[in-house]
Amino acid sequence: MKWITANDLADWSRRLDARAALVDMVGDLIRASVPNANHFRFPGGDKAQVRGFDGDLECDVEAPFVPAGESKWEFGVSLGVGKARGDYNKRTGATTEAVRQSNTLVLVNLHTWDSSKPDDQLDAWTRNRVREGQWRNVRYIDGAQLEHWLDLHPAVAARYARGVLRLAPPTGAQSIDEFWESYSSRYKPALTEAVLLCDREQQAAALIERLGGLAQTILYGSESADDVIAFAVAAIRSAPAETRHLLEARTIIVESTEAARFLATKQGLVYLTRGDANAHAGMLGKCGPTLSAATGVQARNAEKLVRPSATSLGKALETMGFQPEEAYQRARDCARSLTILRRLIANGPSPEPGWVAHRDALLPAVLAGGWSTGSKLDKDVLRQLAARAAYADFERGIRPTLELSDPPIDRVQEVWQTRSPIDAFPYFTHLMGEVEFERLREAALAVLSRPVHEPSADERFELNYQAPQDYSSWLRDGLANTMVLIATAPDAYGLDVPGQTPQEFVDEIIRQLPEWGRSHRSLRVLRDLLPTIAEAAPIPFLDALEVMLEGDTEIANVFSRSDGLFEPTSLHVHILFALELLAWDPALLARVGLVLARLARLDPGGKLTNRPINSLRSILLSWAPNTYATLDQRLSCIDQIVSAEPEVGWTLLAGLLPRPHDTTSPTRKPALRDVMPRHPEIITFGVVWRANTAMIARAIDQAEDVEGRLLTLIHALPSMAEVDRPKVIERLGSYLASRPFDAGRAVWDALRDLVNRHEALAEMDWTLSDEQLAPIRDIVERHSPDDPIEEFAWLFDDSILAIRRPGDLKTEAIGPARVRAIRAILAGHGADAVVRLATRTKPYLVAEAFAEIEEPVGFFRDLVELALTELHEHKGFAGMLSAIALQQHGGAWEETVRTLAETSTLDVAALARLLVHWPNSPATWQMARSLGKEVENAYWQSIGTLPAEGPTGELLYAINRFREVGRPFDVFGAAYRRLTELPGQLILSLLDESIKTINAHPQRDGTMLAYHVQRAFEILGDKTDVTMEEVARREYAYLPLLDQRKENGLLLHRFMAQTPDFYFEVFCNVFGSADEERTEPTQAERDLAHLSYELLASFHILPGTTADGVDEHALATWISDVRKAGHSTGRGDIGDQYIGRLLAHCQADPNDGIWPHSAVRRTIESLQEEQVETGIVTERYNMRGVVRRSFGEGGGQEREIAERYRRWAQGLSGCPRTVAMLNRMADDWEREAKWEDTRAEQEKLKR
Repeated sequence: MKWITANDLADWSRRLDARAALVDMVGDLIRASVPNANHFRFPGGDKAQVRGFDGDLECDVEAPFVPAGESKWEFGVSLGVGKARGDYNKRTGATTEAVRQSNTLVLVNLHTWDSSKPDDQLDAWTRNRVREGQWRNVRYIDGAQLEHWLDLHPAVAARYARGVLRLAPPTGAQSIDEFWESYSSRYKPALTEAVLLCDREQQAAALIERLGGLAQTILYGSESADDVIAFAVAAIRSAPAETRHLLEARTIIVESTEAARFLATKQGLVYLTRGDANAHAGMLGKCGPTLSAATGVQARNAEKLVRPSATSLGKALETMGFQPEEAYQRARDCARSLTILRRLIANGPSPEPGWVAHRDALLPAVLAGGWSTGSKLDKDVLRQLAARAAYADFERGIRPTLELSDPPIDRVQEVWQTRSPIDAFPYFTHLMGEVEFERLREAALAVLSRPVHEPSADERFELNYQAPQDYSSWLRDGLANTMVLIATAPDAYGLDVPGQTPQEFVDEIIRQLPEWGRSHRSLRVLRDLLPTIAEAAPIPFLDALEVMLEGDTEIANVFSRSDGLFEPTSLHVHILFALELLAWDPALLARVGLVLARLARLDPGGKLTNRPINSLRSILLSWAPNTYATLDQRLSCIDQIVSAEPEVGWTLLAGLLPRPHDTTSPTRKPALRDVMPRHPEIITFGVVWRANTAMIARAIDQAEDVEGRLLTLIHALPSMAEVDRPKVIERLGSYLASRPFDAGRAVWDALRDLVNRHEALAEMDWTLSDEQLAPIRDIVERHSPDDPIEEFAWLFDDSILAIRRPGDLKTEAIGPARVRAIRAILAGHGADAVVRLATRTKPYLVAEAFAEIEEPVGFFRDLVELALTELHEHKGFAGMLSAIALQQHGGAWEETVRTLAETSTLDVAALARLLVHWPNSPATWQMARSLGKEVENAYWQSIGTLPAEGPTGELLYAINRFREVGRPFDVFGAAYRRLTELPGQLILSLLDESIKTINAHPQRDGTMLAYHVQRAFEILGDKTDVTMEEVARREYAYLPLLDQRKENGLLLHRFMAQTPDFYFEVFCNVFGSADEERTEPTQAERDLAHLSYELLASFHILPGTTADGVDEHALATWISDVRKAGHSTGRGDIGDQYIGRLLAHCQADPNDGIWPHSAVRRTIESLQEEQVETGIVTERYNMRGVVRRSFGEGGGQEREIAERYRRWAQGLSGCPRTVAMLNRMADDWEREAKWEDTRAEQEKLKR
């Protein structure tokens, strides 16, 4: 706040003590501005009237309002320019020139300078005095500047405002800066505004608006009154600059009755009350905006400060300097409570919580950690822990603590949970004796031994499923967490377990669990608790896994996958989380590594990314290890794994080799067990480089002569450091030198591809330089094969785009190089070698090269025949060559093909293949026909496209040929761009003929099948030579392949809206008559029922809908016909419900904007049928679909929906049934909103 204004200073100047106290004030301001002055003399108080200057100062540095060097100070309290001129002349005349030239004269006056004469303006007056040169410099500080100087030092301003000017009470009031300094420093490190504002941004904005508004009282509820004041201060300090400065100048924190009464006489202030001043909030609220806090029971009647989620609070704690993981853990530990956070990171003594007086009653709750009153088994455990006859007796003892300002327990509906076990536990350890430990042992064994009940297929679905008779997850989690608290309790807690250490007590409980260490079923019982159990009892956990890996023949079942609600789950995932947690402990790393390696050997693989080998890589990664172990300890772990599990060891080494753009994710650390060494190893570049060198050396040793492993080394080669690469290159060279080319072909190919890729993309920053490639290129050239096929095969790979020109560092396109290679092969080795090349590589790339090579007809004939011999049988290559020969020789090649057909032994398919790549034109079709009916049919069976252009008659001819050879459906893809040219009746015929083909081979065209069918019906929608019924019935047949969610629906939907008989026909395929005996349907009937059900579900067109609105007569007739048919066939009730479901999809009325449409409202009022209204309500709920909801969001979305229905109901008159239905729907959504609120708060309780 602004403690002292220029007006206050002017008022003060009239008091007798002003001049003497002014010297003291300025002296204090100088001390606050310049801590280390060389000379300081400002005689104030009784000494203020001594002769000489009022102040004498010398300092080395300049500060705001304080000049560097020597300065003389003169103070005044009288108004006017004359006073300034008189003081200046008096001091100038009385001071020697030597003193004046070495000093700055500073004149200070309590009044704000005010003059209408240009030469007497403050800046002009000061500037003129400086120009006179009488002093080294001249400065004038008036009341306005003094106000600003005081703002810079609020501690000085507050002291004089209280003690001298009496603008504020001597005690019982603070500025927001004073409060913030005190409040934030209670935490270590100091609290930031972000912590108080997280998840409260909307509340903060609303509060700022109210604080800047009219006089009023504002009440917020929270667990601590100071948290409310701190929230308001944080909101002010984080507001936009202009708003912040305004509120800082006006806001004062009032703490006492005296201060409240004193400040009630002031104007223009904003009050934040605490302590005794809360009783006077009403009085202050008449003077200005006044904020007070309510705690405990009183908080029920106030707007509560939003309690942030752990995620949001964790993010905010990062602004205090905590690392992300530690910040999130602290947010969880403090249960999102700043009061608890203060106790956990106190910067000095903190008061004991108020609930300490209830410790005896609370002990069972703290030991249980959490529970649900919806579980009878939970309540039995709490009753036993409390040694009470009934659970109600125990609950009665702890209920009073819920109303405390700092409650130890959170309760959300049926869920109870200890707020912060880590905060509470130290207050209870002295209460735990032999009896309490034994009760806890019995409870833990009972709860942790019971298998988690999985729902059966017939049980009603619930998003948060809870078995009818089972311990809740709240109790299971709570007891497991208590085990960790006991096991890791420091000696300072004074936890005394009779005859055992706390760790031994926990270890014994875990070892007593049924089948522990004998069967993986003992782990399945604990499942998602395994990481917590592992932290509580790491040695028993590892012992159990090691024994099971040796003796449990069914241990591999931990990898069996079950389908969870939203994603697959597997027991091994939870085991991996537990082992990753234990790996942070350097003392356990070796054991964890071997257990993971053995699990990796048993791992069958799967879609889940959580695999043992991936966990090992994350733990041991050189640049981001998820362990506190040193590099030497990590290397020792790797060596043990390689020795014990060589195959897994190699896979691990391969995963740890350097790779570009590597990524990893942090693993879970122990929450309470302190495993960090006193001096953890810092991951420096040197450590990473040394680790990479060690990994590569081990990988070279383990690769031996295994081809796949050597290929892995080649893949990693570009990412290796200069010092490491030569060792790998040497190993690869010796491998190639020690065996024939065929035996080392894969390694040579990989090296050659590496060189080619880096040469072709040399301008990229990730490629190896020519100098770095030289030793690799040398190996490739030294071990190049003599076989021409092998020599040139690499060129015919479609991943090669460019190569380096021979004898040059520049690159060229790959095409010319391929042509040169073909010519070289032909010249040196003949046509047979070319065919072998096509067989070895991509044949179309070999054929393309011949387009640039002119050869006689006879050459192509020989080459084609050679490609079609039994030795090669490469019909595809032959067909491509035939097309190129046609391009070069035209009619001569056509005659050659005819001669081949007459004289060779080529079969029909081979002859047809020679025509497949020819132009798709009548000339080619005539050629096929001239070769005989069998060849012609084979041609039409092989060709993949239809004419892309030309007369429609030619297209129709080709389509008929497709139909003749049994390819009606292929027309939709082959003539895709010209389908609009086809008559509608032809498209219908093609669809009819295609059904048999599709049914016989439903997967033949993959995803394109549905695409082509959809396209065909889109085109039919624009045809005038077909009827709606003709198209609709085909859509019905093809319904599984059609997108029923299209904006305008299917034509089939429009047909149903116009034809109630057809709608009811579809309806009867789904629902049987209530009057008929049920019989087991055939598979065909089940398929038809499923198809019809999907159609009904997608049918949303309101009958009677026209371009101008809704034809109510048509709607009423359609409904009447359907209802009549339904009630006459025993399908009345379900028929009415489905009518309601259809009506639910109507639009709002365009005239009043209210849903449902007025035509539907009148229908509802006319029918007065409950089943129809039930259908509407049900469908409107289902229409919402999938809901996206942020964590802890609550029921805000549902309230908006409820408000919408309520608003519609309020806007209607004359429609009582419709209004009642809308209100009922609003009530349903409000209940849903409350349920979501509860679920959100329970979500936030999850640790």
